Amino acid sequence: NQNNLYNYDIFSSTIRIVPREKFMKTFGKLISLGSKYPAFWINYELGSIEQTSFRKINFKAEKKFKFVVFGEFTVVLFAGIINKDLPFSFLYNLNGSYRPGTPIINNSFMTMRYNEFIADRYVSLHLNHNFGKIKTENKNFQPEFIALHGMGYGSLKNPINHQLRDENNIVLPLKSIEKGYYESGFYFKNLIAFQNVVGQTGLGLGALYRYGNYALKGFNNNLVIKFSIDIDL
Repeated sequence: NQNNLYNYDIFSSTIRIVPREKFMKTFGKLISLGSKYPAFWINYELGSIEQTSFRKINFKAEKKFKFVVFGEFTVVLFAGIINKDLPFSFLYNLNGSYRPGTPIINNSFMTMRYNEFIADRYVSLHLNHNFGKIKTENKNFQPEFIALHGMGYGSLKNPINHQLRDENNIVLPLKSIEKGYYESGFYFKNLIAFQNVVGQTGLGLGALYRYGNYALKGFNNNLVIKFSIDIDL
């Protein structure tokens, strides 16, 4: 049950791998200049909850493709697996970030409600294509068109061992995404842009739509309007 309190200890270690990454030394600090190869993150967790030991492995890969004419295309892959049945709060929630009035959060499922799905193993893919700046003579109007797509798959080995209850103590059904979760959309970055002491701040607007096996009833329930805040140093 998500309302229970647990005693736990977790050891976590992360390694980042970027083949042939280049650096520049400035004011005694190394600044990454990136690499033409993908970047990888591997996180390993070893822990115990109420005398039950477990292992969790998390993985992330990211690659950016830059084009002379068509802008920049970014691919981000996430994956994770847990080897034991754990309480609800220690499982994966698939990074759902839907909430009215919140901005665009890249590499998350922006049409998925918080904790709407849970899993003990999952994989998700997020695609982002920035087609580049639309040239205008107005320095406060510097829009960039960005297309977004996200998909995810996950499963929960023993859902019967987990329970969620609402404020009336009614058991709620748990959902995982074995059939695949899909959303696509776009947004215009820097519809309003202005300079500040750290660089340029831009406000934008966009929309995403949820479809496939886990689409909700009604068009409006699947459509999400989002604003964006971008700071370019």
